[in-house]
Amino acid sequence: MNDRGFTDWRNETAGMTTATKFQQGEAAYNGRRKIRFACRLAIRLVSLAVAIFLSHPAARAVTFQIVDALEFSRIIDTNAVHTTNATINSWLEGPTWIPSGGGYLVFCDQGNNRLKKIVPPSTVSDFLLPPANTLFNGTILDASEQLLGCQAGSAGLRVVLVTNGVVTPLASTCNGLKFYSPNDVAVKSDGTVWFTDPGYNSGFSQPPVPPGFQTGYYVYRFNPTNGNATCAPVITNGLIRPNGLCFSPDESRLYVADSDTAQHNIRVYTVSASNTLYALTGYPIQQLQVFM
Repeated sequence: MNDRGFTDWRNETAGMTTATKFQQGEAAYNGRRKIRFACRLAIRLVSLAVAIFLSHPAARAVTFQIVDALEFSRIIDTNAVHTTNATINSWLEGPTWIPSGGGYLVFCDQGNNRLKKIVPPSTVSDFLLPPANTLFNGTILDASEQLLGCQAGSAGLRVVLVTNGVVTPLASTCNGLKFYSPNDVAVKSDGTVWFTDPGYNSGFSQPPVPPGFQTGYYVYRFNPTNGNATCAPVITNGLIRPNGLCFSPDESRLYVADSDTAQHNIRVYTVSASNTLYALTGYPIQQLQVFM
């Protein structure tokens, strides 16, 4: 129910059938989901652009193709004036906007092995100083606005929860085997956590060595209440270096970027109610719709 309250809603819906009221409520709920998705996507796109600029201050522009100009314009103002909030000569990853406390941007300074934050307009400080070789990468907020992150370095290799400077491991193995280098993370509305492992930052050889590690670079899903026990690989073929990932607003599709130099594309999967993944047109999972 919105701020108008139950009385206004009851007056407006007087005489409607129960089915009509349900349809109106469902439409409003889906509308709010789309708005939240658009806001999150806009924050991630803008934050990523800022991160690229900050890590490569000499690069004044990023070239990419806008496939659907109308939909893109609903999320990003293409006439907006870019502002430089800070200049940081380091490799930056994993930006997430934290709305609490007036709002600030958290991101990973991989060159200095730490999480940093920017309080607008330009106040930069350390957010978290983890042990050496931890190397945070992708981060995201869950439904309770708790910060989750992937630790990609050899001292991490896990997905964690960060609360008031305290790091709590959520998943460090799957079927008893370690990960190579967890990279990006997404949280579904049912609470499940999904993440990728392209194997970039740990310094280990490619699968299936060394012993005790996964047999490939996969996409995983787990329940945060019992991460290791519930962790399962959900995509084990068709991707060489699974990297960024996100869900569509209605969570019926999962988008995964493959950053391998021979591919460089985004693949889209349909997601069933039981979290099973399928190709969009019913083909085997190797033959998915691909965006170049």
